[in-house]
Amino acid sequence: MDNILRWFLLVVLILTLGCTTKKYVNQKVVPIIDKVNALDQRAASNTRDLATADEVTEKNMAALESRIAEVNENVISARRRAEHASQTANGVSARTDSLANTIKNLDNYQSTGEASVEFPAEGDQLDQKAVATIDEFATRVPGTGDYVLTLEGSTDAAGAPEYNYDLSKRRAQAVARYLATKLRVSPYRIFSVGIGPDKPVAENKTTSGRAKNRRVDISLFTNAPATQANEEPEENAAVK
Repeated sequence: MDNILRWFLLVVLILTLGCTTKKYVNQKVVPIIDKVNALDQRAASNTRDLATADEVTEKNMAALESRIAEVNENVISARRRAEHASQTANGVSARTDSLANTIKNLDNYQSTGEASVEFPAEGDQLDQKAVATIDEFATRVPGTGDYVLTLEGSTDAAGAPEYNYDLSKRRAQAVARYLATKLRVSPYRIFSVGIGPDKPVAENKTTSGRAKNRRVDISLFTNAPATQANEEPEENAAVK
């Protein structure tokens, strides 16, 4: 009987200790597990955030590199256009100098008449006013003898330089064609050049100024005898 009682008490004690241990474990261990789980979740969230941040950074870097490449291409393109415009301007300057030298090298040629033919904006066609100006000027062109005509085409300052140089050349050619085909001026007597916006006669800030700059300047040079070019008439020499 005593043995049975001892075994019973031992079982009760074990069960009591087991319950106490389980309760202790629940109180001490479970909160730690919860904290670990929370840390795991936070770490996982941080990992996802870092992955997202890396992806965004990569996209931003790719966009930035693309933008830099585009800017570099624009810079190169602008540099090429500037170099082309500079070369074109140098070419026009050389042609203008050549035109002036052509006249200077012709002995005893003097400027005996000038006219300015105006054009509409961006136009290279002769209107009625332009035709009337050329017709009136042509009355001063001698039918015979030695003479030459120079044509300098110009534009206002609006638009790209290379476009204006080409436009000014076309304007001068339009006047040259009219002189040759309508007024029967021999083509070999006509020298033309396009100088774009490089020789304005008025401010490009106003409408009227730009209109005056859209023009072709015609100059008539005739060959005068040396005595006439260099000596004064007797009646003028007598009066001082």
